[in-house]
Amino acid sequence: MMKRGTVAQPFDHIIETLVAVAKKHGFVIYAVGGFVRDLYAGRESKDLDIMVEGKDGGVRFAEIVARELGIREPVIFQRFGTAKLSIEGQEIECVMPRTEYYKDDSRNPDTGLGTLEQDAKRRDFTMNALFWRLNDGEILDLTARGFADIAAGVIRVTDPENAGLIFSQDPLRMMRAIRQSVQLGFQIEPATYAAITANAHRLTIVAVERIADELNKMLVSDAPVTAMNMLVETTLFGYVFPQAAMKNARRSIASRQDTLLAHVEKNLSLRLAAVISPTPGTDDAEMALAVMQRLKYSKDNMQAVGMNIRFAADLFRYESSWPDPAVRRLIYRCGDYVQNVLSFARARAQWAGDTASVVLLDNLDRRIIDVQRVLAVKDMGNILTGKELMTLFDRSGGVWIQKIKEALLQAQFDNPALSKEEAVAIARANAQ
Repeated sequence: MMKRGTVAQPFDHIIETLVAVAKKHGFVIYAVGGFVRDLYAGRESKDLDIMVEGKDGGVRFAEIVARELGIREPVIFQRFGTAKLSIEGQEIECVMPRTEYYKDDSRNPDTGLGTLEQDAKRRDFTMNALFWRLNDGEILDLTARGFADIAAGVIRVTDPENAGLIFSQDPLRMMRAIRQSVQLGFQIEPATYAAITANAHRLTIVAVERIADELNKMLVSDAPVTAMNMLVETTLFGYVFPQAAMKNARRSIASRQDTLLAHVEKNLSLRLAAVISPTPGTDDAEMALAVMQRLKYSKDNMQAVGMNIRFAADLFRYESSWPDPAVRRLIYRCGDYVQNVLSFARARAQWAGDTASVVLLDNLDRRIIDVQRVLAVKDMGNILTGKELMTLFDRSGGVWIQKIKEALLQAQFDNPALSKEEAVAIARANAQ
């Protein structure tokens, strides 16, 4: 029996409130999914999902909870028989026990009322199919493997005889299996792993945004190399990154554990860059753009990864004899990404065993800090604004402003203490 005292706030109070409402109105409610798994495994629990017995139980219960607590009405998803509440800053999803019916071209099922046993079987893995009945505190393990698999650190499908069907119907489960494996430190049991490989092609029906979300969580885990190796071994890698040029990355990851990915910091843009462009001295920025556009990453993410790849190669040309103006030009080109670019270049040098470049990059790091004490990147080229220039010369905007600002930028590279009066003189000299 789970002791409620093991639940951290705010969930302890939320559960107490939900139980009171359930008992008052005659509902039987369960905490389900990853919340129960993490509690049983002694981990911090998040994302509380509530299952409510009875036809449309989740929707009916959520509506009553909202009225009882005087909070906003739940958001109802009629197709799935679910309702979402916001309680004490936490999103709580309420569902009924379900059966699911899938079409071949979609991972979004039609649903109907099911038994507790059917609901357990329709879930992905035994560790996620524990039901904690909140009315009396009893935990149900209806697959008869959930407790044992959590204790052993094993990821197993809820219905081993139909493992292929479980992944074929909802192919995102294959990505989730690998992601949860590296997040939890669990092993995917052999039959489940084989079923992932056999159904990897089904990933093509999954929305790319959902794929990218799972990929991101793998990359910022403590075992990104293990995750990428599993994607390669199961052939999922080729469906996540179908571009032909990514074959080099696949070979690099598969050939050795000591990949570039193992050397970069826990930063999404750095780790994406390491997967897409694993070979030192290459500029795969255009390929990175194509890969990330397909997965519908944000413009900010695409720019960050592109900058890491494009300018890391430039940093290898640095020499300690460079004058400060050259360092300032380099900082300006990298912009706000300069520290990430430097980190990516250093990781490439470390991976290649290029100790001489590591020493030079450390020297560059110190010089970047020093020169930015005098003039920050954001201030370069902004000593006179476009509005100030139009007022100074009594002219409307045009390409002439850009010409002057480029001259001012070069002057600031050479002299970061450039005064406003000196800037005006330079502007006048270039105002033709």
